[in-house]
Amino acid sequence: MSGQASPVSAPADSQPSLFTVEIVHAVPAEYPSEALAKNIQGSVSVSVVISPSGDVERTEVADGDPILQKAAQAAARQFRFKAVKGDPSPPAKYWAELVFDFRLSNNIRTTAVPSGQTVMGQLVHSEEFPSVIRVSETAMQASRLKTFAPAFPRDAIGSIGSGLVVLKVLIGTDGKVQGLDALSGPQKFVPAAEEAVRRWEYQPYLFMGEAVPVETQVTVKFEVGNKPLPADEMQWMLDHPQSMLTDLDIREDSPLYPEAAKQQGRHGRGVVVARVDPNGTLSDFQVIRADDLFKDAALEAAKRQKQVAPTAGDVHQQVQMTFFVNFVK
Repeated sequence: MSGQASPVSAPADSQPSLFTVEIVHAVPAEYPSEALAKNIQGSVSVSVVISPSGDVERTEVADGDPILQKAAQAAARQFRFKAVKGDPSPPAKYWAELVFDFRLSNNIRTTAVPSGQTVMGQLVHSEEFPSVIRVSETAMQASRLKTFAPAFPRDAIGSIGSGLVVLKVLIGTDGKVQGLDALSGPQKFVPAAEEAVRRWEYQPYLFMGEAVPVETQVTVKFEVGNKPLPADEMQWMLDHPQSMLTDLDIREDSPLYPEAAKQQGRHGRGVVVARVDPNGTLSDFQVIRADDLFKDAALEAAKRQKQVAPTAGDVHQQVQMTFFVNFVK
């Protein structure tokens, strides 16, 4: 290193109000000799996590040549900062972005590698380390470790259409749901949706290498069907354990579609139920309604669904899955 430098101020076109910290000690990055020899240039953005005492705890880089990245990180680790408005109470953690612009002047020749050329990092952004981060539902789906399916509310068995419940969810640093609020959806579906999602688990969300709480949304869909259930089906469901419901559409070009039904141009539906074990395994399949033409095919279609999300109910509570197997054109 070529030595210490005086604190670096923000770029001239920056607004001071955008910064929560300022640099009190800066160390320039030494231009790597290998980069000079190969005429490697470019900017490197280094994000730093700043402890309440002003020291750099961690660094991350997302761009720039790897040779330049190493030099920039080595310098950034030696920076010290302080809060712009004095020491907060209680002390707060911050994060900031430093940019090191590695550029060769026109008179530098790669055949004669100079020594001691340095690059000073510029502070381009800083703010308090987030206490919670908002992340979209789509982005969080890939990090789900455990999901639990809601049982269909008994007082909604006669409903038509689909029940969509949107929940605002707070996920803790351990990946578990810490809190939730219903944002929209039919009230009769909300308790079942909350009971299920409350038991979901995610991979901890990392920001700058540290787990942080996340606020996101979860949409829970209750499939009800597009027409009223026949009276005998409704009564069967009311007289038996609570159900999770799902539709399976079998089209004429599917190998599962009965050949006899194809020849007769027949369409229909079968209703099949199965027991849901606490881990989501399905067993004890039973056809409760189907025309003779579709009975075997409906049972086979349901049996191919061997695993579902575990139920959110008590592990000792019996829950069933009801499949509406629709044979359609």
